[in-house]
Amino acid sequence: EYNVVNFGCILNDTTMTMRMRVTNSSKVETAFSWAFLEDEDASRAQSTTKKPYIPINQVFDILPIRSRLAPGEVEDVDFIYYGHAGRKFKGTCLCEVEGGPEYNIVLLGEASTGGYKLDKTCLDFGNVLYTKTEDLEFSIINTGKVAFPFTVSLQGKKDGEESVIEVHPTTGKVGANDKQAIVVRLKPGLPETFKENLVVEVAHFEPVEFPIAGSGI
Repeated sequence: EYNVVNFGCILNDTTMTMRMRVTNSSKVETAFSWAFLEDEDASRAQSTTKKPYIPINQVFDILPIRSRLAPGEVEDVDFIYYGHAGRKFKGTCLCEVEGGPEYNIVLLGEASTGGYKLDKTCLDFGNVLYTKTEDLEFSIINTGKVAFPFTVSLQGKKDGEESVIEVHPTTGKVGANDKQAIVVRLKPGLPETFKENLVVEVAHFEPVEFPIAGSGI
């Protein structure tokens, strides 16, 4: 399907799998196998740094490593990347077809720590006319190189249960060095004071309580 497999940046010491569809476009049964090509320049560059040299087959893996397809048959091949902490890799693998051509696939991957921060610690709407609505927002900021998912929910509220607070978006993904604005809408409905907590969950980090306060007048 393509000649570059780019895993982007993943968390240190985790793995990521990408799938490629391989099709036998010929009229005969075809056998093929995969092999890694060691790049001497890349190996030399790795060894000149203070970080230890890691063979390419300890960074990437391919399953199945060999196969046979009938004419027109399709198979999914998994490319697996092992994220060695704080390292960035570029490698090449070769698909060798018996009695046919060879195909080079470039493999790219990086691993890093993840991190985020919130630009506010709470939201206070102050006094809002109880028949009106008002919007405030805060941002989830990705301070690292690894994209991460997030969810925002109302603490203690069950699905369908009424609240004076609406949140958008409640789920999503924040890219590397990017940020996502979370809009919080207040609809008091009654002239009374309220306090609620949002729960912000980011990737593998502990959930964070985010207080919301205000008064309908």
